[in-house]
Amino acid sequence: MASRKRSTPRRRPRRTGRFVWGLLQLLLVVVGVLVVAVYVSRFLPPASQEKRQQATIVPPQREPARRAGANSKPSAPAQEQAAATVQEPQNVPLTSGGSGDALPTSASLAVTSKEVDAGSSSAKLVALTFDAGSSAEPVPQILRALAQRGLHCTFFLTGEWIERYPDAARQIAEAGHELGNHSWSHPAFTSLTDEQIREQLRRTEEIALRVCGRSTKPLFRPPFGARDERVRSVAADEGYLTIYWTIDSWDSVKKDITPQMITDRVMRLMRPGAIVLMHCGSEATAQALPQVLNALDAQGYRVVTVSELLRSR
Repeated sequence: MASRKRSTPRRRPRRTGRFVWGLLQLLLVVVGVLVVAVYVSRFLPPASQEKRQQATIVPPQREPARRAGANSKPSAPAQEQAAATVQEPQNVPLTSGGSGDALPTSASLAVTSKEVDAGSSSAKLVALTFDAGSSAEPVPQILRALAQRGLHCTFFLTGEWIERYPDAARQIAEAGHELGNHSWSHPAFTSLTDEQIREQLRRTEEIALRVCGRSTKPLFRPPFGARDERVRSVAADEGYLTIYWTIDSWDSVKKDITPQMITDRVMRLMRPGAIVLMHCGSEATAQALPQVLNALDAQGYRVVTVSELLRSR
């Protein structure tokens, strides 16, 4: 009897299965690496960025103790928020004017609560100052007259004026003129609380840095000339020296004043070390300025910025 051969099923080779399993493992590893990379790039900042952030953080300065007074009130949330956004002036680089000359700086002036209304009488120096709070139309003519003689003056700007006329404000700064703080909205500071004074000064400083790239510190001129010891002390706490004037040109108070009237008044009252008050919004001042500059030159006066006038003493 013939023997039967037992047939057994042929086993499939395991080589294919191992190859597929290896591919799956490799794929899982790649996916895991990608997930980790995405997490790190999205949620964890680079170490160099953290170092840069740490290097640029400036510890907040402690606000000086507020002087007690009838007008003192707690700070409002809106005022605290505005104060928190103020940039430090030393963090903003100064840029030169069109001529490439270094811009005038008043950083070396000592800040006190004492009022300044004139410079030294020992030299024939005079500071022509221009307050800006109304129109900007005469500004190009004023800048042109000063540029023709290579002169730099001091412009006290309100924050609202900078906001309304940013191009004019930039032209003043780019021409190399010195900037001062003339408040935000031109109120009488003697009627404000301490915190309202601080807000007026800080908001103007903030927009001057943002629009002009320049600080208004440490020069402050009180609107309407309204100031007292409390106002000057709060301004000093904010880093400002209060600048008044020796001669008022009357270009903002006398109705229908003419260029000749401005010239006659300024030159009649002129003396060494004088600080002259004029206004950017006065068409009569813009027209009188060449005459005033010619008269000053004829009498041997040199026109300087407020900071240069004060440093001379």
